[in-house]
Amino acid sequence: GMPRSGVAMTSENTAAASPFFGHVAPATALMGHSMGGGSAVLGAANNSGIQALVVFAPAETNPSAVAAAPNVSVPTLIFAASEDCVTPIAAHTAPMYAALVVPCRAFVNILGGGHCQFAESNFNCNFGELTCGPNLTISRAQQHDVMNDFAGLWLDHFLRGDQQALGVVLDSMALSTRVQADHTCISTRIRPERAISW
Repeated sequence: GMPRSGVAMTSENTAAASPFFGHVAPATALMGHSMGGGSAVLGAANNSGIQALVVFAPAETNPSAVAAAPNVSVPTLIFAASEDCVTPIAAHTAPMYAALVVPCRAFVNILGGGHCQFAESNFNCNFGELTCGPNLTISRAQQHDVMNDFAGLWLDHFLRGDQQALGVVLDSMALSTRVQADHTCISTRIRPERAISW
């Protein structure tokens, strides 16, 4: 059967008969969007088998992702969108971020973005979002650019060990006009070498 967890997936790296033989990195992140984001928070709680958590407009869940957040022990990046009326920041992402106690956590609010634009176009999501009338001012492609820039650097640092990537992403959180961001992470860089700021 198919592997069902990060631990099972990493074991595929050493299984000679597996199509993933020799191709699975030893580090694992949990990621998810909306209800999948809330579920990823639940999955990350008390989980020592992962190295990072990245969630996109995570929804509060039952059982509660907000209540589980203090039990997450890995660096966590939460994305939100300023025009998200499906999982509004005040009711979903902000309480989740506030409940985290890990030393390195970050909150990136994509300005002008929406809930469904975190994913590929989906009729059901788009239709549901229309019922609350978001005021989107950026395109799906622009929102994906922001997600890819920030999440890519986060994962480069916490999964691949790129020591420079953390400083770059933190500098970018401070300088980018595309986001409003907050973080508790400490970078050892003295001066910025580069940042993703537009």
